[in-house]
Amino acid sequence: MSKNKTFAIVIAVVLVIAVLPVSQLVRILIAVGLAAVFMFYKRGYLYVAMASKAMNAKQPDSDKAWRLYEKGWKAGLSPNYTIMLANLFTQKGDPVIGDEILASVIEKEQHKQKPNQTLIASANISRSMSLWVLDKKREAVDMLQEIRKANLADKNLYVNLGSFLLEMGDLAEAEAVMKEAASKMQETPGMIDNCGLLFILRGKYAEARRLYGQLFESTKPGFPEAYVHAAKVEQALGRYEKARQLYKEALSKQFFHTTAYSEAQVKQMLASIESLQDTPVEEISSPIDISYFETHQYDDEDLFDDKDETPNTDLDDDDDREPNIELDEEDYYKDDDPAVEIDTETFHELEVYEDEYEDGTEDHLKQR
Repeated sequence: MSKNKTFAIVIAVVLVIAVLPVSQLVRILIAVGLAAVFMFYKRGYLYVAMASKAMNAKQPDSDKAWRLYEKGWKAGLSPNYTIMLANLFTQKGDPVIGDEILASVIEKEQHKQKPNQTLIASANISRSMSLWVLDKKREAVDMLQEIRKANLADKNLYVNLGSFLLEMGDLAEAEAVMKEAASKMQETPGMIDNCGLLFILRGKYAEARRLYGQLFESTKPGFPEAYVHAAKVEQALGRYEKARQLYKEALSKQFFHTTAYSEAQVKQMLASIESLQDTPVEEISSPIDISYFETHQYDDEDLFDDKDETPNTDLDDDDDREPNIELDEEDYYKDDDPAVEIDTETFHELEVYEDEYEDGTEDHLKQR
């Protein structure tokens, strides 16, 4: 239901109550009763608002916030908003709960007379991250491959699937996925990072360096992996000063359960070259042609690329759009949902989009 229709219904109800042949006290009681029923029906959003308040307090209570977020899910939210909430749990909370939430969305939609296959695909793409974090890696890959075969793939699928295949060492299939994605849509920074990692794993450092140079000239990814991989390239080529800069840049980004490297690991990488002096080695290019990736237009919108910002959980007016799983400034919202304002500027405990996730935080388990 659109906001205009909701507003019209509210006005109609008010007018009906106003002309009822009853006393003013009875009118007030009727209005209060109807408001209470409406608030109970939409209580899930109130729990979300309360959770955000607990998270954003001067003395944040994250345990309370996560309990309220879970109650919000169980009380009822729109499907797309529920997917967003599941991503929060997978990224920064309890991935087990995140997986449970997504499984419930999928099951509920599948039992409808006319299931929304796009919504189911979006939920499964999100769920691939929770499965990966829970070490159900083969299940995550198989799920994404099924969606890909059904021609329901989006950029989040290509980023996740490419990342998973690279981590599993299936470089040939990862390359096939990357080429397919490049032929169908603009590359996101996450897709480009996957290509860079592929070159690294094949020892093609000159090609990888050119690719990351093009990427950083076009945009500043908000996920750590791109900088870690670029640093590995510089380190392999003996450019330790540049590598240190890139590792430090990676440490300035947000780390999540789905990030390929922990903050401690990146700090260790930095420490291992802290005292090394530059000893550049000759860059020997291979016959591999990467001109396509150098000239193809980048899509700067990646999941979880909020840089220093935190996820926006405001109920914006976009819930009737084609569903996606991105945590960006445009949230999941149905037009008939109550206008619950959730201030996330200091949402440091939920610094989420890996997101990746959509102007650049797609991480290596990132929805980039």
